[in-house]
Amino acid sequence: MNAEEVAKALHSGGSLEVSAAGETYNILSDEVEVKAQAKSGFAVAEEGAYVAALITDLTPELLREGLAREFIRRVQDLRKTADLDVADRIELFVEASTGLKFAIEAYQEYIMTETLTTHLAFCGGAGECIQSGG
Repeated sequence: MNAEEVAKALHSGGSLEVSAAGETYNILSDEVEVKAQAKSGFAVAEEGAYVAALITDLTPELLREGLAREFIRRVQDLRKTADLDVADRIELFVEASTGLKFAIEAYQEYIMTETLTTHLAFCGGAGECIQSGG
């Protein structure tokens, strides 16, 4: 019997027969504690007979999407601070790190839709802006 079969049997309230040194022992489910242990790159949570596992490795695509969503959240906060109406259209002028710029470009259409942006321009440190939406 492999470890998974043993865990299932004990977790479901069954028992397990174990032979050692010529003797057989009957192990009852209430005599042991069965816990799920996550492999590297996973997170595991359990509740009773239910177990959920999540992949925790962050791919470059997930990181870019996360940056884009955080950018949207911050733009929405700025809209609120500026007391803009929820239907007001805006123009965005952005100075960003290379990684953030790449994320914004990858999700530009989504960002512009979510923030009601009509034009989006990336600005360098010298103040020059390159328009890229509209």
